[in-house]
Amino acid sequence: MSVERKIEQLFDSLSPSQKKAAYFLTKDIRQAAVLPAKKMGELAGVSEATVHRLAQTLGFEGYAALQSELQSQFLQARPVQRLLETAQEEQATWLDELFARDIDNLRETAALKQEAKVEEAVRLLLDAERTYTAGWRAGLAVTAPLAYILHYMLGQARLVPQGEAAEYAAHFRPGDVLLVSGFPRYCQTTRHLTEAAKEKGARIVALTDSPVSPFAKLADVYLLAATRSRGFLDSYVAPLALANALIKKMAQLDLERVKRNMVEMERKFRMFETESSGWTGPNGKGTTK
Repeated sequence: MSVERKIEQLFDSLSPSQKKAAYFLTKDIRQAAVLPAKKMGELAGVSEATVHRLAQTLGFEGYAALQSELQSQFLQARPVQRLLETAQEEQATWLDELFARDIDNLRETAALKQEAKVEEAVRLLLDAERTYTAGWRAGLAVTAPLAYILHYMLGQARLVPQGEAAEYAAHFRPGDVLLVSGFPRYCQTTRHLTEAAKEKGARIVALTDSPVSPFAKLADVYLLAATRSRGFLDSYVAPLALANALIKKMAQLDLERVKRNMVEMERKFRMFETESSGWTGPNGKGTTK
């Protein structure tokens, strides 16, 4: 039985303070799945002890067991449930609603006023001896284009291949910066790589969804983006907008360096494009221009 179903069945028998905690939990399972009991109590307007008592009333040994169930329920069942909900929506309205949700995510992210943190993150990236990006599964929607553009602008950025995470983890050093994209489901490989980089003295910049996410806790600088969606998968529109903010600020803070690297990169592009058209003929060889 789901946690929400248990709360529904027992709600009338809960104390007033437990009802407040239960309402907060059902309102935002994502938050409840990662928040410490004390923080959840503060946000719900109840004591930490009330949060623990609620967990026991719901049949769990303690809050840790309740939270483990919430994480499992949220991470595993949510995409399927949202898929079913999406399939039942009116065809005439679903596209407008999807765009409206993305606009809300952008507004929510903009309202956080993270200009100072964006600049702090960019200064770390500009000062780095080597820059790496990591974040797999859906997080690649953010880290893959960022790795390409950072390399284009700075000339020293790499996307860590997931299959080589252990090899890269062994060779981080002070002076490196790891930029990670960490959103639910909070990829364990990304987290382990981030922990390894931190242990080696590298600085961490994280794009994530919550100040209590595992990546925010590891980061020297973290930037938050909303990812809620009307679809069955999270939206990465706001994280990509935040990535664009990093790129724009980088050009503002070190225009000459970025310009120099981009001019050299464009020169190489022309050289390689001159050597080959990119078309492979019947004999398997490229044709020259």
